[in-house]
Amino acid sequence: MLGETPDIYLLRTMTVTLTSALLVVCRSWQRPFLILLLLAACWSTDSMAQGSSETTGTVYLLRRTGYSGSMDGYSVFMDGSRICLLNNKKYSVHQVPVGEHKFSVRFNGNNEKENTEQVVITVEAGKDYYITIDQRSGWTVKLTLQELAASSGKKAMEDLTRDDNCD
Repeated sequence: MLGETPDIYLLRTMTVTLTSALLVVCRSWQRPFLILLLLAACWSTDSMAQGSSETTGTVYLLRRTGYSGSMDGYSVFMDGSRICLLNNKKYSVHQVPVGEHKFSVRFNGNNEKENTEQVVITVEAGKDYYITIDQRSGWTVKLTLQELAASSGKKAMEDLTRDDNCD
C-alpha cells in the first residue's frame, strides 16, 4: 500500500504468501477456516500498521548567538504559542505533531510579534529537525531562524547544553 513502511509491506507480503501456500495445500473442508485465517491476518497487519505509526517528529531548537544579547532569553513560538524561552549556548528538544508548523523568535516576550520572519517546517513522523537561532547586528539587532540539515544540527549541538526547563 502507498505510504506504508518497509516493515509493514514485508509483513503484508509474507502474510499473503503464506496464506496462498496454505490454500493450495489444503483444498478440502478446511477452506472456510483458511479464508477466515486470511481475513484475520490482513486485519492484524492493518492494526499493526496503525499501532506502530508515530504521530510526532522531534524538533531541536539551538541557540549559540555569541556575546551580544547573551544575558537575555529568546522566546521561540510554534504556531503562535510560545514553546520555549531559550538562553545562550543551550538547546531544547520538542515532540511536535505531524504536519506543517510555523516557528518564529523574538527577544524575551510571551506573545509572538506580528510580521516576524517565520520558518515553516512540515514535520513527518519519527524524523528529526534542527532549527538554529541567528542574531544579525546592524543598525538594529534582528533575530532569525534557520533550519539546518541533520548533520549540521548534530554538529552544532556538540558545544551546547540541553535545556529541559525552557518553558
